[in-house]
Amino acid sequence: MRFLLASALVFFGFAQDCQCETGQIHFKSQYTYSGHGGELKPVITPELSDFIGEAMRNDMIPGLSLGVVHSGIAEFKSWGKRTEGGAIMTTDVRNRDLCKILFAQTTISQTLFYLASVSKAFLSTSMGILMDDFTHGSNQTALPPTLATFDWDSKVKDLLPDEWELMDEWASSKANVRDILSHRSGLPR
Repeated sequence: MRFLLASALVFFGFAQDCQCETGQIHFKSQYTYSGHGGELKPVITPELSDFIGEAMRNDMIPGLSLGVVHSGIAEFKSWGKRTEGGAIMTTDVRNRDLCKILFAQTTISQTLFYLASVSKAFLSTSMGILMDDFTHGSNQTALPPTLATFDWDSKVKDLLPDEWELMDEWASSKANVRDILSHRSGLPR
């Protein structure tokens, strides 16, 4: 739960008074990021690191790892400890390199966290951000010809015309993004 809270703080910049924002909050930095022919600057800036460190202290989050991939370049950074007590999270030691990762008291870019169903929230949030980008013209990726807009009610068959097929023809034609993310399409887990 603390990991989810940290993620919300980092990715949505919620203020301590939890005021609701209606759109994406873009992190302000002295570093300019250029993906249009200019030099690619770091995404994980000192300001972002300070913001994350402060959020972790305020909410007593023991550890966090962040990975960002933009224009094919991956950046990784980790903060804090693996658990509240600084203890390891597993005893699985199949090889020497894995052993170094597993027994590290502090987080590193290869630290494995138990996410369980948190990935569902990440996927839904990512889809919402992508939809917001399309709505406000931030994403110029062409939609399939069968789609005029991209939202929660977009049909999956229109998004994935050559790949999408359920055993039930009616469900295949009617399932939308909301249905899939709500686990009500008949698609097995």
